[in-house]
Amino acid sequence: MTDPSGCNARFLSASQVNSIQETEFRHRKPMQDAKKMGLTGEILKIDWSYKVAGKTYVYEGPGKCFKPYTNMLNVQNEDGLTLSWKLMSGGESLDSIKADLVCIQRRSAKQQKDIKGIYVNDCCKFRRGLKGMFGADVFVGLDSFHWFKRWDRALANPKSEKGAIFRSSISQAVFVVTPEEYDRAKQRLILRRKKNKNHSNDVPWEPAVRQIRKEANAVIPQPAQLQQRVMAFIRYAKFCDAETDVQVATRDASSNHPPPLRFFKNS
Repeated sequence: MTDPSGCNARFLSASQVNSIQETEFRHRKPMQDAKKMGLTGEILKIDWSYKVAGKTYVYEGPGKCFKPYTNMLNVQNEDGLTLSWKLMSGGESLDSIKADLVCIQRRSAKQQKDIKGIYVNDCCKFRRGLKGMFGADVFVGLDSFHWFKRWDRALANPKSEKGAIFRSSISQAVFVVTPEEYDRAKQRLILRRKKNKNHSNDVPWEPAVRQIRKEANAVIPQPAQLQQRVMAFIRYAKFCDAETDVQVATRDASSNHPPPLRFFKNS
C-alpha cells in the first residue's frame, strides 16, 4: 500500500473478495433485519421466485455439494419494500409460510395499519387461506404481471411478432401515462442528458417514445375505464384474426410464402 509505482494499491483474489463481502454482510445483517421488521404496508405482494442464486450450495465434502433450496418467497408492500423473504425447498404453499405471514399481520396490528389487499399468483387457490389470516374484508387478487402471463395460453404463438404486439398493447391498455406525466418524463430525460458531460454540447435531442414511457409513472384507470380499454384492444385483435382467416382461405395453394399468423388460437 506504500509503493508509489503500484498506485498504492494491492490485488485481491476472488476468494478474498468473497470473504470481505461475506464479513460485511454478517456485520450489516442484524441492522438490515431490524429495519425490515419495522416495515409494514396496506397492500401486500406475495410471489415465489424459482431463480435461486447459482452459488447457493451446501458443501458436504470434496465433490459433494447439493442445492438445499428450490425457490424463494418474497413479500413486498405497495412501495416495493421487502417485508419478508425466505428460501424454501418445497412448492407454492401457504402452510410453509403461514408463520411468516402471521408475523407480518401482527406487525401491522402493532403499528395500527390495516392490510387492505393482497396480490398473489393463483389467487383463487390462496384466497380462502389468506382471508382466514388477514380478515374476510381483505381483497385478494391476481397481480398484473401474472395476469399478463395468463394470456400466453390464448395466443397462437406468444414468441411471434404478433405475440409481442399483443403483450405491448395490452400493457399500454392497463398502464396509462397521462399527458402531463408524459411531458414531465420527457423533460427529465432531456435535463438528465444535458447534465451528462459527454452530451452537453450535442445538438437538440428528443427522447424516443419508448424511453419516455419507461421513465414515466403510469397509473391504472378505474375498473369501468380499464375494462373498456382492454376490451377495445381485444375486439381489434379478433377483427385482425378475422381478416387473417379470410387471407388464409383465399390464398394461392401453390404459394411458397408462410400463411399469416393470428393473434389467438383457433377456437
